[in-house]
Amino acid sequence: MRRLEKVFIVLILMSFLMRTFTLPFGTTLFVLSTGSLAVFYAYLGFAIFNGVSFKGIFKKGSFQGVGAWGILLAVFAGLIMAVTVIGIEFRLMHWPSAKILLGGGLIGLVLLEVLSIVKFARGRSQLARRILQRSIPFLVVASICFFLSDDATRHFKFRWGENGIERIDSGKIDRYYQERGH
Repeated sequence: MRRLEKVFIVLILMSFLMRTFTLPFGTTLFVLSTGSLAVFYAYLGFAIFNGVSFKGIFKKGSFQGVGAWGILLAVFAGLIMAVTVIGIEFRLMHWPSAKILLGGGLIGLVLLEVLSIVKFARGRSQLARRILQRSIPFLVVASICFFLSDDATRHFKFRWGENGIERIDSGKIDRYYQERGH
């Protein structure tokens, strides 16, 4: 499952670059890869964070020694990571409700990291280590997306020089996209 997670992250990075340089299918690949990573975390987070392989999910002995606390923390981590990934996607796509999703994701990530640090400090838990390894990069990216102003992201997306934002506000942007076939 670790390989599949890495594939999704590489696809997200690659599609973000494609989208940045307005290459064909960049946006489609970005939406599909972020959505897939979010679903991956939401439904398989309990197994990912407990170090259980995909084949071992349905085996009885795979979760021996994990305990209820470990399962609940892993489920919570998976759901929070999914919300954060969707929030980042919404923010980078300039869709509504991005700030709400990112705010909820950031609050959840901070709470998750505090719980993981406490669990790690008590007994060097592998679960807490796995959660921290995955949640810290998402916390950084989500924080950047949350605190970036709307104007900064608009200026980056529509960087045509001094009058780029004026084109957006005047409606000339629609003509630009129609001419390019988007």
